[in-house]
Amino acid sequence: RDATGLAAAPSGTAQVSGIVISAEARPQPVRRVVVTLSGAEMPLGRSAITDDDGRFSIEQLPAGRYTLTATKPAYLTASYGASRPGRPGVPLSVSDGQRLSGITVTITHGAAITGTIRDAEGQPRPDARVSAFRRLPGGTFRELSITVNSDDRGQYRLFGLEPGDYVLAASQSFAMELLPMSSRDVDATFAVLERRQAAPKPAPSGADLPRQPTVTEAPVFYPGVLDPAQAVTVTVGPGEERSAD
Repeated sequence: RDATGLAAAPSGTAQVSGIVISAEARPQPVRRVVVTLSGAEMPLGRSAITDDDGRFSIEQLPAGRYTLTATKPAYLTASYGASRPGRPGVPLSVSDGQRLSGITVTITHGAAITGTIRDAEGQPRPDARVSAFRRLPGGTFRELSITVNSDDRGQYRLFGLEPGDYVLAASQSFAMELLPMSSRDVDATFAVLERRQAAPKPAPSGADLPRQPTVTEAPVFYPGVLDPAQAVTVTVGPGEERSAD
């Protein structure tokens, strides 16, 4: 353990180095990719960032078997030796003192879907929550963790998507600030204020005050339907950008 009492990171004499290139007809080095080695010998992993030539080097590794992954915003996570994004890679075995070089990792630029959210009058809707659902075989859907908000022009851009079929949904939450407080909420608010006045030191912020409720619109699916089964499918390929206006 180190001076802070935390377990010291394992160290050794091995080294793994290589390059990250783009998945294109004419591959190019990709800079500022986070390359991570992880395994039983290093549960927390050890990372390096590629330079302007796409090269990386991870040193002082203990002997063992490792998986190597590469990540960058707007790109799909890549694993060394995987046949395509999302597939498991090939483990790397290193021994004490070994210099394992020439590792090549291919990373694929994710697809993107762009568009504009509008209200019933055709006006841009800012700050709407836009989500993508992957359309799966059998008519089922899987929501992705990729969610964005429309800007002040109602425009959005979902990026870093795997190739495939998607449906889009938009919704918006509103704070019901104009709703009157119930008598119970009024009594609770006064009780909090009285406790603050009697307290010998300032009480925390107003997190303990009764909060006004919020209401979320039912999601609307592109191009303007409530049933996802009736939504229009947007299909994207690797690195492709499609508009869903």
